[in-house]
Amino acid sequence: YALHLKVRIKMSCIEKVRDYIRARGIIAPGTRVLAAVSGGSDSMALITILSELSAEMRIELAAAHFDHGIRPEAGRERALVQRASDKLGIPLFLGSGSVPAEARRIKKGLEETARVLRYRFLEETARAWNAGSVALGHNRDDQVETILHHIIRGSGWRGLQGIPPRRGIFVRPLLACSRAELRAHVRNRRVPYAIDRSNLDNQFLRNRIRNRLLPYLERGYNP
Repeated sequence: YALHLKVRIKMSCIEKVRDYIRARGIIAPGTRVLAAVSGGSDSMALITILSELSAEMRIELAAAHFDHGIRPEAGRERALVQRASDKLGIPLFLGSGSVPAEARRIKKGLEETARVLRYRFLEETARAWNAGSVALGHNRDDQVETILHHIIRGSGWRGLQGIPPRRGIFVRPLLACSRAELRAHVRNRRVPYAIDRSNLDNQFLRNRIRNRLLPYLERGYNP
């Protein structure tokens, strides 16, 4: 009898993202892609990975950074994104807005208002630059957190689907990779990134899921 062993080869993030894009057809060859870059590890991985894939996938890449007018670190994060864009040789579009002032005006929470202003900026920039898609940095961990968030708040079957690979002009090519894999990717390439301290604030349900619930489930139930 011949014994056949299946060897599982560990794929790099670049390979995973390339295969994910092709399998789902979320980015068309020969188009322009605008990548949303905050300066955090996920978004810095996003532009480095897409930049490395740009010739093979025949895409033209640009970065977009939005200052929400909330955090004092915003200037350093903008400079970080600017340096990364310059090093990669891609254009950078900058936008800003006062989320606290707008939240008071429309009587919405800071998180929801920030999302509205950021997405509006990305859509307007994509139209002006004639981009075929806007790439966002959501990863596999974000997917898990989103589904748990929906379950906890109450959800129908649509909510249990989590984050779609594409919704309108917005695409999420990093859903194939974990947060740890993306951080390893930027560290291996010595790409500096910012750490958003607000992610440690457990007054937000999303952060409590990330910082408390998921580690508890991994330790005590099913990793």
